[in-house]
Amino acid sequence: MKPTKISALLALLWTSSLWAAPWKPYPEAQISADQWQDYYDSVVAEFGGTRDDIADAKLVLFTDEATHTYYAFTTADHPAHPAWITRKVVEQDGAISIQQIGYFAGDEEPFAALFDDYLALSDQLKLDLATQGAAQD
Repeated sequence: MKPTKISALLALLWTSSLWAAPWKPYPEAQISADQWQDYYDSVVAEFGGTRDDIADAKLVLFTDEATHTYYAFTTADHPAHPAWITRKVVEQDGAISIQQIGYFAGDEEPFAALFDDYLALSDQLKLDLATQGAAQD
């Protein structure tokens, strides 16, 4: 049987490791600019080698492959800056789901739009995975 994206994703889900950046570092979504910077610095220290600058989206992305966690930080020219979205791919009750959390130290409205954009990306990814899984059956 040929490896597929779903089987590769599931194999990644079964690996585990400890990670330095906590999933929910603050109790509220609205934080200070200093808190944003502290968290950004911790993610860069841990996952800086995975940095991907997406200039058109005004985002800097980092990946923790071991825990399937993805960080998207706004750049200074993004309307939601300073803000970030963290997404984690998890297996739950035999199904793949995507958890999402985010924090902002700027205006809430552009942050909410960014958060919603990432929810839509997650929904599309789940749909793509489900479609791919059905095609394999």
